[in-house]
Amino acid sequence: MLQFPVISSVLSASKLGELLQQEYGLSKHTECTLFRTAMNHVYMVTDVDKKYVFRVYNFDWRTKTEIAEELRLLVYLSKNKASVSYPIAGKLNEYIQELNAPEGKRFGVLFSFADGTKSARFNEETSFFIGQALAKVHESAQNFELKRVTYNESILLIDSIKRTQVFFKKETDEILF
Repeated sequence: MLQFPVISSVLSASKLGELLQQEYGLSKHTECTLFRTAMNHVYMVTDVDKKYVFRVYNFDWRTKTEIAEELRLLVYLSKNKASVSYPIAGKLNEYIQELNAPEGKRFGVLFSFADGTKSARFNEETSFFIGQALAKVHESAQNFELKRVTYNESILLIDSIKRTQVFFKKETDEILF
C-alpha cells in the first residue's frame, strides 16, 4: 500500500508531556493538553500548580534561526520588565526543542503562562493598560536588532502580492486549460 507523505500532523499531547518532564525537569504529575491548532499548535501544560504553554511551530513555517531571534527578543523584553510571555530553557539550557514529526523536523518552545482572561470587549481602563503595556514593548525594542527579515510596507504588501500572483496564475491556467 502506498504511504502518503504528511504535510501537517497533530502531535500527541501525552507524549509531549513526557518529553517536557524529561527536558524541563517537570514532575510526573505534568499534564499536557492540546489547546488549539493554527499557524502553530498550542498545548497547555500544568505541573501541579504551575502553568506553561508549549508552542509547536508548523513544519517549514519558521527556521530555527528565525525562532531563536524571536525568543532572543522575548527574553530581552522580559528582562526589561515588559509584560510578555517568555521562553523557558530546558535542562541543556536550550529554548528550542527539535521534534521528529511525520512531515519532518518541527520545533517546540516552552513559554511562561500569562494569567488573565480573554475578552472581546475592553473597558476604558483595560484599553489604557493594554496601551501602556504595548508602549513598553515598543520602547524596549526600539533599538533591538533582529537577525531576520524586517517587515515593512514593501514586504507586507507589494512583495506578498507578487508572490501570491504565481498561485493565482497556476489556478487560472488549470481552470482554463
